[in-house]
This record gives sequence, C-alpha cells and structure tokens, in this order.
Amino acid sequence: GTFNFSDVPPGNYAVSVETARFAYDDQDIEVTANGTDDVTIDPDRGIVTGDVTAGGNTVNATVELLNTSNETVNSTTGSEFDFDVPIDGSYTLRVNAEGYDQVERSVEFGEESVALESSSETTESTGSLSGTVINTTSKDPIEGATIEAVDAEFSATTDSNGTYEIDGISPGEYTIVVSADGYADTERTVEVTTEGVEEDFELGAPASVSGVVTEENNESNTLGNATLTLLNSDNEEVETVTTDPDGAYTFDSLEEGGYRIEVSREGYQDETVRPINLSPGQSLTRDISLSPA
Repeated sequence: GTFNFSDVPPGNYAVSVETARFAYDDQDIEVTANGTDDVTIDPDRGIVTGDVTAGGNTVNATVELLNTSNETVNSTTGSEFDFDVPIDGSYTLRVNAEGYDQVERSVEFGEESVALESSSETTESTGSLSGTVINTTSKDPIEGATIEAVDAEFSATTDSNGTYEIDGISPGEYTIVVSADGYADTERTVEVTTEGVEEDFELGAPASVSGVVTEENNESNTLGNATLTLLNSDNEEVETVTTDPDGAYTFDSLEEGGYRIEVSREGYQDETVRPINLSPGQSLTRDISLSPA
C-alpha cells in the first residue's frame, strides 16, 4: 500500500486515491525541500458495485444494501448498482427481480456480480370453465353428466341443477367431451381465458343409422368388407366401420344432426349417401347399393 513520488518541487499538493474497494477524500499535503514527507491516507467509505445477471444476460432488479439491523441504507433499480457506504459496518446485499428467486448475501467491499435463478414459485394465471348441461328435448337439467377435456387432465360432474365448474385451467384451446348415461356424447372445442368462460351443453338420446350394402340391381349379392365412413355436417369424421360378411353395418350412439356416409369397396365405385338427418333417439335404416367398377 506504499507509494512514492520523486523529484517533486516544494509546495502544496492534493493527493487523490482511486481503488475498486474503497473511496478516499483528497489529502492536502505540503512538500518541503531536500527531504521526504510521509503521509498516510485512510479510506473514508467502502464501495459495493456490480451487476445483476441471469443465464449470462443482465436483468433489471431492485438491489438493496442492508445494515446489521436489516435496515436499507441504500438501494437502486436496474441491472447495475454502485453504493458508497461507511467502512465501519457490515452489510448484506438483497436482490429481487420478477420471475426469479430472491438473493440475499453478505458482501465485501469491491465488485459483486449477482446471478439470479428462475423462481420455482412463479404462478401462472389460470381461467375457469363453467356452465349447464340439459336434455335437448325437455330442456331439463342432467345430473351426473361428465365434462372432460380430451387433451388435458381436468373434468367435472354436474350437480342436481345440471351445473358444473372447473377452476385452475391454463388458458388455451381444449376439446371438451360431455357424456351421461342414456345420452349420446357431444364434443366441442372451447377457448379458456383468464377471465373464465361459460359453456352450456345439450344432450339427447342416442340415435343410430344402420343397413346393408349390396350390389346395385342385385340385392341378393350382399357386400362384406365394404368400408363406410360417417361424417358430420362440419365435414368431421365421426366413425369408420366395415360391413360384416352379410353386408350389414351400424353407426350407433350418435347425437342429433346432419350426416353423410362415404362408402368404398374393392371392385366397386365409391358412393356417398346424403342427407342423413337424425333426431334424438332415432333409429334410421339406410341400405346402400354399389355399382361395379
């Protein structure tokens, strides 16, 4: 810690000192002729300076310097900090940033780089899904209906009033299936937001459509192994079946609505059967004939 200036002309001077750990006031001295003048310069304040980072990137944070009584003696906001404090105390550095764990540690005078880690306690904003399930014909509430997400792990059961509510759902788009004993399932895409969404459903008695596939102009020639695909009015595939050796097929447990059937079999021309309009509980028979290719 010693220093020496040689060949200094006599006179009055000010000596200043700069270090990374301490701050010094300028020291006035008088240099005399033909001699050596000793001077001792003591630090006036300690320096605590540095930056705040996470994953190698700087982070805006609130940085506080606390004394031994846990009182804030200095603070700043940003990715860098620079404090001058009395040297006769012990200090703690406390750093807070949104989305990160708090850091609190004792400091020494000098440069202090603080690295943050993502908080494991950060909570996600969630939404809710609620509504009522009723009978599509009588409009009476359905108790015991199940509301379940196809692509997520949440579900609920309706009460005696046909109502349900599911909380704590991450915002997003979900496919919801509603089912109850004695009713056809219904499926719908629902967008859940942090404000919550109300979605009502109606269930009807299951409908069905069945029949026999034969060769055109030759009804005695039933066609087994024909493929039938049922599509709804939104052009979405509902189900695909294959005829048995007697050419019979069945689509059951259907909700009311409009459908069409696309039929194909090796050696025959494809056929589309439309319209097929089903009411709740209806059992429709629709035989189909295919022309040889």
